[in-house]
Amino acid sequence: MKDPKTSHLLNSLLKCASECWSCATDCLHEPHVQHMTECIQADLDCADFCLTTARSVARGSQHVEQLLQQCAAFCKACEAICRTHPEEHCQRCAEICLECMDACLKYPQVVTLVPLSTPDLTPTPASAS
Repeated sequence: MKDPKTSHLLNSLLKCASECWSCATDCLHEPHVQHMTECIQADLDCADFCLTTARSVARGSQHVEQLLQQCAAFCKACEAICRTHPEEHCQRCAEICLECMDACLKYPQVVTLVPLSTPDLTPTPASAS
């Protein structure tokens, strides 16, 4: 079982991915779909990255900190693009993206990163007595 903060983050990521997929689908049904292509692309990119980040958080990946920063950037970009459209689904998506971005940025960074260099494990000679 994950701690409450991790559960909140995972819920935010999955909710954002779901909302972005819904927004993209709704955009495809707009009469002026040709004006929605940037929004659709942002929705799909954000949804994919939120899902990737959620999987990494759930398994405790050593890359969580970097992924959360990138995920927040994807959410911010999607939120900004969705805000430019008056459709209710775009406005709702923008709000959810903003909430997810906030969750990503506020998540406590408790991941212990593995050092990139390998420590020298050569045994040292015993000192002469």
